[in-house]
Amino acid sequence: MSVKLVSKFIIMGCFCLSITSCTMNNSKSEQTKSKDNLVAITNWENQKFSMFIHWGLYSIPAGVWNGQKISGYSEQIKGHAKISTAEYRKLADQFNPTLWDADSVALLAKKAGMKSIVITAKHHDGFCMFDSKYTTFDVVDATPYKKDVLADLSAAC
Repeated sequence: MSVKLVSKFIIMGCFCLSITSCTMNNSKSEQTKSKDNLVAITNWENQKFSMFIHWGLYSIPAGVWNGQKISGYSEQIKGHAKISTAEYRKLADQFNPTLWDADSVALLAKKAGMKSIVITAKHHDGFCMFDSKYTTFDVVDATPYKKDVLADLSAAC
């Protein structure tokens, strides 16, 4: 074997050994985290009855664009109707859910026996139903509503 080939084997062996040592870290704190995660996931799965709120800018056109019913899921209207990003973002100017009442939603879920609420915090259109520090395309910065829907819902829960 040439020195060059042996060097490659040694380098590759060291690389594999370093990857293995990084992934084989079974420290007590890692084991505890894994156990805690397993408990949390099991608790979540055992809830069985939760509220799912699917809500965002796509709720405004509700499957209709320029007077035409668009086929497909209404939350995917941007793609199905081939709406430009600039045009779609204008929907934020209309998003003003003044009748949104997080306390009523949380109370309804609780009275029904639900243990959790899941909401589309950010759909694939990129609009955030929370105040994001990474974009202004969110419910606080881009809409006349100017309130963080998720913060309100979290506090209500």
